[in-house]
Amino acid sequence: MKPGAVKTYYLNAEHQSLFLRQLREMVGLGGSRLNHPDLQQPRISRDEADVQSLEALKEDSWVNPFRSDQDSLIHLVTAAVAPRDIVCDLMNAQKIGEELYQTFKRDRLSLQTEMCTTGLSLSVKWLALHLHVSVADL
Repeated sequence: MKPGAVKTYYLNAEHQSLFLRQLREMVGLGGSRLNHPDLQQPRISRDEADVQSLEALKEDSWVNPFRSDQDSLIHLVTAAVAPRDIVCDLMNAQKIGEELYQTFKRDRLSLQTEMCTTGLSLSVKWLALHLHVSVADL
């Protein structure tokens, strides 16, 4: 398209739509489109009542886990309240995990380190024995 044609179209588009609207009103096709069933007052009133009932259901019947006065741990799907011991375990999970890691490190990892150093000294002795060299020379 030519740039001049596009410019002319956009300059005249407002007037063309106005003429088209006036033509539709003259022939009886235009007019208000407020006769749709969803835009009638009874339907609007019913929809507002439905929205209010849903809000009341949400506020009164459902558990809101994000309320500031809520001190229990609540499952979001089932609304089941967690027992106190589970809540305590979850609140102290990092501390419990760090204690378990320290225990593992002390009991298992230090034992493996000792075994590795013992195994290394045995390997050096074996090597010295088979090469007919003294351990002090290694």
